[in-house]
Amino acid sequence: MIDLKESVLNLSEFESIRLVDLNDITQKEAGKQMQISQSTLSRILKSGRKKIADAIINSKAIKIERYETNTKNLEIIENKLDHSN
Repeated sequence: MIDLKESVLNLSEFESIRLVDLNDITQKEAGKQMQISQSTLSRILKSGRKKIADAIINSKAIKIERYETNTKNLEIIENKLDHSN
């Protein structure tokens, strides 16, 4: 297998992209679901989208980091991921 460089998304970036881009939820509603402000969600979303663009343009693997510095957000996100299957 080819060794690819990685573009690493944290769980907040992953969840914000899932809610806004995949599920077509407004940033305001996504912020409520993640229990963060819309402006914070917007910054997280921008960061995640930039990492995905970097991966696509530069042929990198996308890795989802299972580490989150905000433990409240981690509990919310993991709960949603567990119930989405």
